[in-house]
Amino acid sequence: MKIIFMGTPDFSVQALASLKQAGHKILCVYSQPPRKAGRGQREKNTPVHDYALANDWEVRTPISLKNNAEELSYFRNLQADIGIVVAYGLLLPTDILQGTKYGSLNIHASLLPRLRGSAPIQRAIENGEDKSGITIMQMDKGLDTGDILLTQELPLTPHTTAGTLHDTLSHMGADLICQALEKYHDLIPIKQDHALSTYAHKISKEETKLDFSAHTSFELERKIRAFSPFPATFFEIEENAKPTRIKILSATTEDAPPFASRKTPPYGSFISNDTLQILCKDNRLLTLNKIQKAGKKPMDVKAFLLGNKTPPKKWRLL
Repeated sequence: MKIIFMGTPDFSVQALASLKQAGHKILCVYSQPPRKAGRGQREKNTPVHDYALANDWEVRTPISLKNNAEELSYFRNLQADIGIVVAYGLLLPTDILQGTKYGSLNIHASLLPRLRGSAPIQRAIENGEDKSGITIMQMDKGLDTGDILLTQELPLTPHTTAGTLHDTLSHMGADLICQALEKYHDLIPIKQDHALSTYAHKISKEETKLDFSAHTSFELERKIRAFSPFPATFFEIEENAKPTRIKILSATTEDAPPFASRKTPPYGSFISNDTLQILCKDNRLLTLNKIQKAGKKPMDVKAFLLGNKTPPKKWRLL
């Protein structure tokens, strides 16, 4: 087929590569505009943008497609068979969705109608769901509300992180979109049951800071995996009269031992100087295994404690 591809992050690149390998013709690639990044604040192309340039495909980076007559005219004049949308990041007006012969298909990283929205990978782990997967959807004007064409499930384990799930679903989605195009005319669209829908809200900076008094050890451990490796959860301690941020990249939960005194330590207390174990609101311990102190490289907790000057039991959480 003649394809207009619309995508932005690393997750989208594998699908674009698979479409090329399958012999489809990429007429044009749409991606988010370059943005300033890094210490030098230089403009940086998106991963999809760079991959498209490496393959000599034209790249379009409009800030918006809404009320954009010039872009709509260009889009339609390409006379594409179909649009493929993978984590593009811009709302597509109806004129764009209907601007190709067969409309647009979306690769969504959840089993719709569950976890519509922008963060289905992270929310599936955080929610404690037992499975995730890919949905190939015929797009309509709603937010992930279109008819389902194909799905593929993937079980989640107690060790699944956002990083591992991201990579697996990226490849799964790439394979499934090629299957969808191969048998497109034989597929029977299935309406979504909107009563069963849930929403995967965008991750905010505020929720990446852990609150040991408000959440159980199980909830915190799932959140750590859901946000690992990015954006990563963290806590802050006071060090040299200043706040120091420590990211948590890996943790487990376990029962708390009997405390020597009758009085249980406050939630959020580090109970040992030889480990990083924090007492949570369910009176269980969150045991940190891998962390990253601000300005330092990620390291195992054992290695961190060997070079640590202030004993953890004397840390004050902020």
